[in-house]
Amino acid sequence: MENFLRIAVDFDGTIVEHNYPEIGKPLPGAFDTLYPFSEQGH
Repeated sequence: MENFLRIAVDFDGTIVEHNYPEIGKPLPGAFDTLYPFSEQGH
């Protein structure tokens, strides 16, 4: 079994601007920080 992290991230107001019920604009650095985890299979 491979090792992987299961990562939970609050979406609205954490990685995007709070704009409920719409999806807000990405917050600076959020996707740049999270994307490498996805690329590694987490």
